Amino acid sequence: MDDNAAKKMHLDVIQTRQHVRAVDDLFNFTRVAGYGREGRCASLTAPSGCGKSTAVTALKKRLCDEAAKRGTRSPLLWIKVPPNPALRTFYEHLLTKLDAPCTPRETSEDRRIRILAFLKKLDIHIIILDEFQHLDNARGVDLSGVCDAVKSLMNDGRVGIIIVGMPLAEDLLGQDEQLLRRRYTAGRLFPFSDRQNPEMTTEEAIDVDFAEFKAVMKLFAEGFGCPDTDFILQDPVALRILRYTKGTIGRL
Repeated sequence: MDDNAAKKMHLDVIQTRQHVRAVDDLFNFTRVAGYGREGRCASLTAPSGCGKSTAVTALKKRLCDEAAKRGTRSPLLWIKVPPNPALRTFYEHLLTKLDAPCTPRETSEDRRIRILAFLKKLDIHIIILDEFQHLDNARGVDLSGVCDAVKSLMNDGRVGIIIVGMPLAEDLLGQDEQLLRRRYTAGRLFPFSDRQNPEMTTEEAIDVDFAEFKAVMKLFAEGFGCPDTDFILQDPVALRILRYTKGTIGRL
């Protein structure tokens, strides 16, 4: 695919019903995340390719545009949980993202205090923890330590946390009662026509979902320069693609 086609496909993202709802819910969460005596959290989980990153990118743009109108910084910090998470590496990732590199002699407590100071200085109220399922690789002290660090950000930093990841992230979140108790909203994205999707209870909902799927398929066909993009909209062709991909459209 040439650069122009790739750029076109990137810009012309099909916003599905569940995608729009997820972005709206997360945006509403940012309005209440830092209020009260303790911060709150939200979650967005989905299998690979269902649009988690697209939704988070849309949220980031929305917050950046709003901040630009006010003449202020974006209140959002987006980081990825490291593949082999431990408390020290978690703090290192946060400090690096804050442009405040760690020093070797710092203790975890020193880093925690520095992080809270930088969050206040930069006026950051929302932290997105992407790839939260990586915490499944942590064990014992590391797992509880990272979860305690997240709660410290909510309590001492008055920061709202958005947890994003594969469905396993939901299971990990459920293991910490305090995090679960503070959750404001829980979003989940499903592959097209996934019968586990609670919305897929009527023929009308299934038809709308299938129509969205065909729109995405046509977008891919146009991006790759297929001479007859209408061919993809034929039901037998689209249904075959839907079955082979199990409804999930990831990166090609």
